[in-house]
Amino acid sequence: MRSQIIAFLFACFLVITVNAATLNKREISPAAQKCINSIKEAGTQLEATKPDIDKFSSADGYMSALKIHNKEQLIEKLLKEANNNCCSFDRFATEEIASVLGVVTDLVPRIVEVLTSIVSKKLAFKDLTLATTIVKNDIQKVGDLTSSLTECILAKKGFLAEKIVGNTLKTQLDNAFSLAVKTLEKQA
Repeated sequence: MRSQIIAFLFACFLVITVNAATLNKREISPAAQKCINSIKEAGTQLEATKPDIDKFSSADGYMSALKIHNKEQLIEKLLKEANNNCCSFDRFATEEIASVLGVVTDLVPRIVEVLTSIVSKKLAFKDLTLATTIVKNDIQKVGDLTSSLTECILAKKGFLAEKIVGNTLKTQLDNAFSLAVKTLEKQA
């Protein structure tokens, strides 16, 4: 119920912000657009990883696990770029924060889906020596980079409604990453 109320408030916030942006006709700055694009690029790569995770089986061996790990390393690289691009300036304009939060809001359920897929393959990873450790470490690295990115975005000067929505999204992401790591650490 709480998440539905927050989603409703966020939708209202976006409608108001988009209407205000239309009236003011302000464009998104190149720096903010670079930030948005880098977040989208990391999200696209994350989605490209999900089919490999979904079809993974321990019978596929280390090469299949290595393929997933290599994709994670690319996600890690893209998240580092997003951190650099998004944290290099102090403030988003109203239109910019609405765009950033729109992208992040769209990505959160997809990130949770990928983490759920990884957790569902826990036994398959466990069958390969060290695969679970590698996957767990990958999740921790991506989780840390995601957390630092959301912290950076939330630290920018802005309005209370944006902070509330952003904090809710950050909490959802932090909880999803934490749960995935804890689940992989548990003995089957």
